Amino acid sequence: MRIYVPVPGLAPHGGIRVIIDIANWLADRGHEVHLHPLQEPCREDMEYWRFSRRLQVGHPGCYPPVSLITSPHSVDLGAHRRSVVHLQMLESMFRPNDKRWAEACRRTYAHPGRLLSISKWNVRALLQERTGKPTSYMGNGVDRSSFPLREVPHKHSEPTVLVEGWAAYNPTKDVKRVAPQACAALRKAGVRVVAYGGFPPSDWTEVYDEFHVRPDLNKLNVLYESAWVLLKASLYDARSCSPVEAMTKGTPTVRVIRMGDDDLDDSNSVRLNYDQATPNSVAYAVLSLLEDESRRRSLATAGYAHLALHCNWERWGEVIESALKDPNGYSPLPGELSL
Repeated sequence: MRIYVPVPGLAPHGGIRVIIDIANWLADRGHEVHLHPLQEPCREDMEYWRFSRRLQVGHPGCYPPVSLITSPHSVDLGAHRRSVVHLQMLESMFRPNDKRWAEACRRTYAHPGRLLSISKWNVRALLQERTGKPTSYMGNGVDRSSFPLREVPHKHSEPTVLVEGWAAYNPTKDVKRVAPQACAALRKAGVRVVAYGGFPPSDWTEVYDEFHVRPDLNKLNVLYESAWVLLKASLYDARSCSPVEAMTKGTPTVRVIRMGDDDLDDSNSVRLNYDQATPNSVAYAVLSLLEDESRRRSLATAGYAHLALHCNWERWGEVIESALKDPNGYSPLPGELSL
C-alpha cells in the first residue's frame, strides 16, 4: 500500500512518538509510507527520532490513496481519500475555550473512516460522537531500537526520582503543580530530583538538581536507566509513553492521574488519584518506593512482563494494517482489544 501520514510536527512528545513508531513499522513491512510534518521541523527535531530507512519523510508530492489521519490538523487532508483516523488523545480538551479548534476536533471524531485509539476512555467518549461508525481500541508499543531493554540497569548511586511533565501547559496536565511541590518535599528528604520537559521551567526552579530541556534519545535513555523511580502527574492521558519507556530500564512509576494510562496497574506501578493527591501524599508514595528495594524489583519485573506481552508494535501494527486494508469496514479488526 501507498500510505500518507500527515503529522502536526516532529517536536518531541508521546503522541508524535506513537505516530512515528507506527509509520516505521508499516514502512519496514514493505509499504510505501510518506510521513509529512505539516510544520517544518527543526534540525533538533529530525535528530531526535529514529526513522526507518524505508520511511519517506517530507511532502509526498503526489498524495498516496490511503491516509492515516493523526489529528485535527490533518483531517481535511484525508477527506477525499480512503482514510483511517488514529487518535492518541481527545484533543478538544487541550483548548476548551477555542471554538474553532473544537469544531476541527469534531470533524476529526466524526470522520467516516475507521477510527483507532490507544486509550480505553478515549474510545468510550468517541463512541458517543461516532454512532454507527467503526471505532476500535488497540494497545501502545515501544520501539526497542529507540529504547533498548536493560534487564540489569545501571542505577544512580543516590536515590533518584525522574520527573516527566513538569509544567501545566494545557488543562489536561498537572494543573495543581503537584509534581514540583512534591519534589520540594523530596529534596528536603535528601532525594536527588531530576526533571525534563519541552521548555525550561519558569517557576519552582529551586526544587530539582537537574532539569533537561528536550533531551535527545541517548540522554533520555540514560535518565530512565539511572532513575530509581519515575514520577508523572497529570489529570488525563490517553496512554502516556514515558512510564512504558521507563519500564525498558526497570524503572517503576508513581503515577498521579484522574483517567488514562492503560498500561499501568497495581502490579507494575503505584497509582494515585489526582483529585485526592496532595504534594505530601505524592512525596510519601515516592519515598516509600525509594526505600523498598524489593517492591521496586517486583514492579520492574512486572513491567518487563507487560512490555513483552502488550507493548509490541508487531502486535498492534497488524491491527493498523488490517484497518488500512479495510478503512470503511465495520467488522472487528483481528487483534483489537475489547473495552
